[in-house]
Formats: sequence, C-alpha cells, structure tokens
Amino acid sequence: MRRFLVVMLATMTILSLASVASAAPNKLRTFGTGEVVVTSASSVTISNEAGEYGGVYLQGYKAQTGKLLSQVDYSFRNLGNVAGGAPRFSIPIDENDDGGTEAYAFLDVNGCNGTGFVFVSTTNSACQVFYGADTYANWDAFAAANPTHRISNDVPFIISDVAGNYSLDRISLK
Repeated sequence: MRRFLVVMLATMTILSLASVASAAPNKLRTFGTGEVVVTSASSVTISNEAGEYGGVYLQGYKAQTGKLLSQVDYSFRNLGNVAGGAPRFSIPIDENDDGGTEAYAFLDVNGCNGTGFVFVSTTNSACQVFYGADTYANWDAFAAANPTHRISNDVPFIISDVAGNYSLDRISLK
C-alpha cells in the first residue's frame, strides 16, 4: 500500500508539473480588434476586416532597452497579404537617452521592396526606415544618421492595421 501511495503521489506531481509547463504563457502577446492567432513561438496570423487592426509584441520584453540603434536586430518574414504599410514593425526610439519614446521607427513589407514572401529586418539593406518625416535607405543608414538614438523603454511591436489576412513567421528581436 505504501509503495502504491508513493507511486501515485509521484505520478500526480509529474502530471501537475506537466500541466503547469503546458499552460506556460507564450512569449508573443496579441492585441487589437482583428483576429490574431499565435501559431508558434515565432509565428502569427492576423485577419482584419475593414476598420480593424491586430498585432503582436513580446510580453515583458526589455532586453534591448537603452541599446544603440546599431546594436539591435528585429526581423520577421511575411507570408501573406501586403496592404499599405502593413504588416510593419513599430520600434520605439529614445532620442534623449532618458528612456522615453520620442517617436517610432517603422519597417514594413512595402518598404522592403516586396510582396508575398518578404524578410522585413533591420539587417535587410533593402528595407527602408520611416521615422517622423524622414525616410532612410535602411536601418544602417538610420543608425548612422542618428548615432546617439537608442531603443526606448517601450516595447516594439508588429501591427497590421489594414483589412487583409497576414501570416508572419521567424519573428525575432535580438
């Protein structure tokens, strides 16, 4: 009987730990009024009707706060629709080294000269950067023109705010 209780207790402990592990939150967090579904640790689908928006961010992600623009690498691959400036990265920029966000830098599929399967990244030299009223040829040009700008305390995110079906994978923030 004692052996049975020990085995049963061990089994219950293992099952309890397994259910806690499977209930662990995914890093990608969704937002918006459209349908946003996280399909893996680095993939998401976004379906928007007219007037809807949707996106993802990494919950609690602060690893790049305070880093210079030249020290970060953001990327995703677009597998679905492209419309206007969607989908796009919205990256919070600190111009004053005080942690606050003065503006957002944007990288989108259209600015990367593509439709369909496009790699949107701070390392892709074909991806234009839109910042305020300025447009830069790519992230390296943006970083060179703004050598003291940093990533702010706010969280970078990917958003699609135009009607369509968007599929993104290989979402990475380094």
